[in-house]
Amino acid sequence: MFTTKGITKDWRENIFQYITVVVAILLVILFKYEAISYFVIAYVILSIINTLTAKKAEKSKI
Repeated sequence: MFTTKGITKDWRENIFQYITVVVAILLVILFKYEAISYFVIAYVILSIINTLTAKKAEKSKI
């Protein structure tokens, strides 16, 4: 799971954090109180994607 701790100024390193913020804002606008449940699901999906892309990036560096 990724966190928002230690965000740097380089947006490429923090793309999933920015996507998470945008998704959270959109969900609150669209669904109000139901957004919390949807956000948890979105966070888990984004974390899985982040993990898979990080592993792929590590393999390409080797």
